Amino acid sequence: MLRLKDGLILYHGSYCEVKEPDLAKCAKRKDFGYISTFEIKLLKELEVHVFEEADVNWLHCIAAHRKKKLFIEVEREMAKYDVIIGKIADDATNATLTAYLGSVFGTVGEKIWLK
Repeated sequence: MLRLKDGLILYHGSYCEVKEPDLAKCAKRKDFGYISTFEIKLLKELEVHVFEEADVNWLHCIAAHRKKKLFIEVEREMAKYDVIIGKIADDATNATLTAYLGSVFGTVGEKIWLK
């Protein structure tokens, strides 16, 4: 996983360059029809948390930020970071997260599901 550093270029929140965007693949009301590009210039040391794997901790972090008060302890833990870095979401992430939050896989946060 890449680390946050001076000169790192982010494309729409990812470090993967989008050379030829295909706007036909954009989700309705989700994508903006353009690719934003940012170059990182660190002015101070930032508190950074990195999720190396797309595991249950990564999933709970995403869920906590999409549905407040679902994982309060995760919200508290992540609040101390300026930047949270995780695996790049693929096209199935939103559908998977929606199903998870809808209890399709069992009760959200249930210990049996987490094994």
